[in-house]
Amino acid sequence: MTRMAPTGRDNPGTAVALEETKFDQTFLSDFKDIIARVADGDLRVSLDNLKGRAIGEMRDVIEGFRKMVEGIKELVVKINDANAKVLTAAENLSSMSEELNSSVQQIAQATQGVAKGAQETSQRVNELNNVINTMVKRLGELKNESNALGEAMSNLVSLGQQGAEQGRQAQSLIKTTADTLKNLMDMVSQLVDVSRTIGNITTNVKDIADQTSLLALNAAIEAARAGEAGRGFAVVADEIRKLAENSRKSAERIGELVSKVQALIDESVKRMQDVERAVTQSNEGVSVALNTLAKIVDDINELSKKVVNIRDSIDDHIKLTEPMKDMINTLASVAEENASAAEEVSSATEELSSGAEELASTAQELKKLAEEVQKAIDRFKL
Repeated sequence: MTRMAPTGRDNPGTAVALEETKFDQTFLSDFKDIIARVADGDLRVSLDNLKGRAIGEMRDVIEGFRKMVEGIKELVVKINDANAKVLTAAENLSSMSEELNSSVQQIAQATQGVAKGAQETSQRVNELNNVINTMVKRLGELKNESNALGEAMSNLVSLGQQGAEQGRQAQSLIKTTADTLKNLMDMVSQLVDVSRTIGNITTNVKDIADQTSLLALNAAIEAARAGEAGRGFAVVADEIRKLAENSRKSAERIGELVSKVQALIDESVKRMQDVERAVTQSNEGVSVALNTLAKIVDDINELSKKVVNIRDSIDDHIKLTEPMKDMINTLASVAEENASAAEEVSSATEELSSGAEELASTAQELKKLAEEVQKAIDRFKL
């Protein structure tokens, strides 16, 4: 009589080992896919399904990873709120799609030999470890960029403070200029009064010269009537008339000069008034610039504080990866144990066929989802 190979129903230990291997094949591949997406900046992943499929300590691993993803989300939100640019570009997801397709094909071929599946499980664990190391490296790069950004902001604050000091000096100089201009305008006003006084005096001198010339003419007439006795007086009267005429001409010349001086003074007053308005506008502009600069410096200081908080958050997330690496090592040990049980699952390939079909369908859906995500997602999509 032909002896049938024992199935998972005949050998419960073999069925358990089979389910564990199946769990490792599908679970680790899905877990690797999620971690790779997170490492490439897609933070919209859901771990609920994966956590429900996890067993033992892997639930703690999934929960720790979920907390880390939430922490990274908060980190990205903070960076977005600080009006900082995202420091890394979105990676091309085509290679991940190819890897996912390759993984689906490998899972489909797992029914041909559980031993090969166990080896692939070990390989996935190593790849998962590499992804985590890559993520740690990228977090370190992000920390370095945060440090550089903090230093640049400190330099901006210093420059802003220097600019504010220079603005205050300029404002002080403008005030001094305004005071000097005011004093100059006061002096010009006094000069206007003096020029007007000179004009009045010149008018009086001209009137006196006219009267003196008239008196000299009358004296000359009287001297002519006196004949020989009045000749000397006539000479004196004529000299007085000439002197009065010269005085009148000089007074007219002085009047013309005073008029020109007054015109120049009026023009100077207008120009000084224009300068005064310009100085006032400059002072107002400097005041506005100083207020704006002070606000900018305050904003930069606030942003610098946020950068420090971001850097501290990155340090915390880097520390969170250490227990994950320990858990991955534990997972590698489990994979080795599954490899030793690979011989027992060779008789359960028929039971795996239905699971393989479901796995292929799931893999196809995952591939389609990956293609849609590849088209729609940018790095650090929340």
